Amino acid sequence: AVIRDKKTAEDTRTLKYVDDRLLTMPAVALGQVKSEMDYMLELVEENITKSFAALETGSAEYSAAIAENEAVIDFTNGALTKFLIELSAVADAGDERVIGTYFHVLNDLERIGDHADNLAGYTRILTGKNIHFSETARKQIGQMKLVCLQALDDLLKPGMGEVEFLSAVAQMEQKIDDM
Repeated sequence: AVIRDKKTAEDTRTLKYVDDRLLTMPAVALGQVKSEMDYMLELVEENITKSFAALETGSAEYSAAIAENEAVIDFTNGALTKFLIELSAVADAGDERVIGTYFHVLNDLERIGDHADNLAGYTRILTGKNIHFSETARKQIGQMKLVCLQALDDLLKPGMGEVEFLSAVAQMEQKIDDM
């Protein structure tokens, strides 16, 4: 009898829109990578929304969903990064610029996802210690939520990857950091 290792969830994960056959068609591949990134963005937005909801209500009800989404976000980031490295070897100069931009956006999405996951973790700690926010702090958290969601909405708009767009996203990130 052959003993096989149990498959983990990560072993069974696949990208929704991208596979190695697309490496022969760089222009098509970039469109599919964009679709993959849009899906990743939806998961990040869902985690931000659920993390703030958990913080506002002091509830851990979203913890499992946030953790699962974060695992998919991490997988997608790693798999798309690997794919883009392979794609850059066969892409033309114009596509290389887009690929470079996609690397940055992927990194940003993954980092935002990490922040949402951390926020959910902090909520569990606060709830466990029965710590509550002042009215002023709750208002500031609400403002931060709006800025975060606005930044994510802007990422969904056409123009992702253009210099002006990336500059605007960087400004929104700084605004969040300043809070």
